[in-house]
Amino acid sequence: MLRVDWVDANATSGWHELSDAKERNQPSPITTLGFLVDENKNSILLAQGITHDDGGFLNCNCIPKSWIVKRKRIK
Repeated sequence: MLRVDWVDANATSGWHELSDAKERNQPSPITTLGFLVDENKNSILLAQGITHDDGGFLNCNCIPKSWIVKRKRIK
């Protein structure tokens, strides 16, 4: 299990005043807990759950490494 603190892009829809848009000009901080399914030089792949009999996994989340602030293995 991993705990990954990372920042995500955010978006809004519709028309906005410049002052409102500037207030939202920050990435969203996210914390994800999951099972490490795969890792390469660019990203990690975390699953919400895994099966023990057939190697299946549930709800994968691919996180770019450049977006990761901190990661910690959970025992």
